[in-house]
Amino acid sequence: MVYEEFAVSLCAPIGITPGQLRESERRKSLKSLGASPMPVQCALAAQLRTEIAAATDLRISLEKKLTSLDRLPDSLLRQVFGDVKPA
Repeated sequence: MVYEEFAVSLCAPIGITPGQLRESERRKSLKSLGASPMPVQCALAAQLRTEIAAATDLRISLEKKLTSLDRLPDSLLRQVFGDVKPA
């Protein structure tokens, strides 16, 4: 609803508040902006939240794998030479 009020205020003629526009004018204003109906926007937002959560999980997984790979050379050297302390 806040989006609709903001969008209407962008399209309202100077000197006319959003509350003074009739409902049909509000809908025309939103359509002229190319805004999708609110249920469509909510569905898209939910889909984006799901995709962002999946991307976040993937990023965390890849960061853990990268950390493991960064430690691999040290691990391999310890296996070959044992746990040698620097002199």
